[in-house]
Amino acid sequence: MLFDKVIIALDAALVGALVARYLGPSDVGTLAYYASVVAIAISVVTFGTDSILVRQFIKHPDKRGKLLWSAFLMRIVFASVLFFSLSIREFFVQNTQSDMTNFYIMAVSALPLLASPAAVFRLILDAELTVKWHIVITNIIMFILAVVKLGLIQFSAPSVMFALVLTIQTASSFISGFIIVKRGGLLPTFEILPMQEFRLLMIECWPLFLSTVSIVLYMNLDVLMLNEMKGPTEAGIYSVAKRLSSIWYILPVSLATSYFPKLTSTYMTSKTNYEKQLNWFFDINSIIALLCVFIALLTFPFLIRTFYGSAFESSVSVFYYFIWGLPFVFMGVARGLHLMLEGQHKFSFAANIIGLFINLLLNYLLIPVYGAKGAAIAMVVSLVSINFVISFLDRKVRPIGIAQAKSLFAAPWRLYNRTIT
Repeated sequence: MLFDKVIIALDAALVGALVARYLGPSDVGTLAYYASVVAIAISVVTFGTDSILVRQFIKHPDKRGKLLWSAFLMRIVFASVLFFSLSIREFFVQNTQSDMTNFYIMAVSALPLLASPAAVFRLILDAELTVKWHIVITNIIMFILAVVKLGLIQFSAPSVMFALVLTIQTASSFISGFIIVKRGGLLPTFEILPMQEFRLLMIECWPLFLSTVSIVLYMNLDVLMLNEMKGPTEAGIYSVAKRLSSIWYILPVSLATSYFPKLTSTYMTSKTNYEKQLNWFFDINSIIALLCVFIALLTFPFLIRTFYGSAFESSVSVFYYFIWGLPFVFMGVARGLHLMLEGQHKFSFAANIIGLFINLLLNYLLIPVYGAKGAAIAMVVSLVSINFVISFLDRKVRPIGIAQAKSLFAAPWRLYNRTIT
């Protein structure tokens, strides 16, 4: 899984830089805008069913077919409605202008919506713990399409062709899951749930749906609002800084994935040792995060100027703001392990909703004045709020907020003291 994330990060950083340099800020902003629209739409299509379906597949293997095909049909309905709604809206918006290029880019970019229901078949692989072949195939497709992107640059292709490549990459990831399940003999017979059971499933998924959509919204609202309020060029400048800052996010996720089993075991046996291990984990996350910020500040401005070119010079100053959200991403992911063990799902949901409204309000206030820098400030404040400040607002989570604060401001000394003692 870590290798998979590294491959994705390298594709975004290296090939993405060459594509951005070729297209320029305006086209990059347009592509980023429609990618954000599609990301939000796909989160609606899934309706928060993923984790619940995997759990039900394992718990009730006899109902696997009914659950799978019912979710698949539901997603087809949602995806079709959203795809045609977005297409019709964009057609009428762009039809008032002489250039229909943006409509074609949107129509191509939104095609993965129609393929997204097939993503439900990958959940069978998750339940069977056989997901590695899907990852391998996805990485092979990514490599092939990276070569295709370089070819498009060589032949001076229009921006809509790059949207098509991104569509193929996303859609193939969805469809390949179905192919693997089918060839592996894991595809269940077509059955659907009775309406009453399906309604209960939707009710169970509702909180997860709201939580997932709120996360996807606050991670994509910045590009949407920038494009609408300042235009695609500003959105392109911002999206490059955001993409380079987000590359680092694979580290806290990988740390959490590798440490979670040990933390879970200690949680079940000794609360005293658990607190010590959790504090140590916060300290490690804090130190690694600050090291990443230091390395990024030294190297990434040079990389932006070298690989993205002078057209993206403004991305450097945006990056200087954006990267300071990274330590709080580390803190939030580490805190998430504790919340999961404690079953604090309501707190996580409330934090996501609050973070969304903070991000929306700050973007509305700051983008008209500061443009891309304002969106970066809004995102950093949102990350600080959702991953750190909100910890102090709940009595049960407040001790974790205190542990986070100690790690953020005193981690090196705390680790040093543990070493010498």
